[in-house]
Amino acid sequence: MAAKYFSSGNNTARYEIVQNLTQRIQNGEKMSPIAQIMASIIFSDQKDYKSGLMSISTEENNLECLSMRIQLLLALNRPDLAKNQLKNIMMLDEDSVISQLASIQYNLYSNSLKGTNDAFEACKELIDRFGASSVLLNSQAVALISQNRLDEAYSLLLEAFRLDSSDGTVLANIIAIVDRIGGSEEVNLY
Repeated sequence: MAAKYFSSGNNTARYEIVQNLTQRIQNGEKMSPIAQIMASIIFSDQKDYKSGLMSISTEENNLECLSMRIQLLLALNRPDLAKNQLKNIMMLDEDSVISQLASIQYNLYSNSLKGTNDAFEACKELIDRFGASSVLLNSQAVALISQNRLDEAYSLLLEAFRLDSSDGTVLANIIAIVDRIGGSEEVNLY
């Protein structure tokens, strides 16, 4: 289903897949956790976060489904409900990578000093365990940006860019920082 959706350049084919998923959800068809996540990803691609949320059963108590629910709730600007899901995911397994990534996402969204510090430290812990990735370095940089620590964030973003120069989010954040600190000549380099 997801493979067909994302490989199709045909909007009609994509529309049919979305309609099929919508019908399955409305009929209350039981789907496996993986199918639920795939459906929610397709709906997210359509910017239909409510349908994405409806595609994941509230009875699912696996880390992946709970993590996707957090992402969708944050996309719907419902951090209050996302926090409840985060508590559930932490009760299941607070040390899992999925739990830590969900926590990072929630804490970055919160944009509080404590939240961004917690997100930064969680990223640091994952980097220590698994090595740096552009996503983790970018997340650390976002935490620093929200604390107005732009020079440190810029250094992390350059490192992330060296790891993956095709990561558009990293590039956008580099440009935003360079623009904020007044390096208009440097913006043209990117």
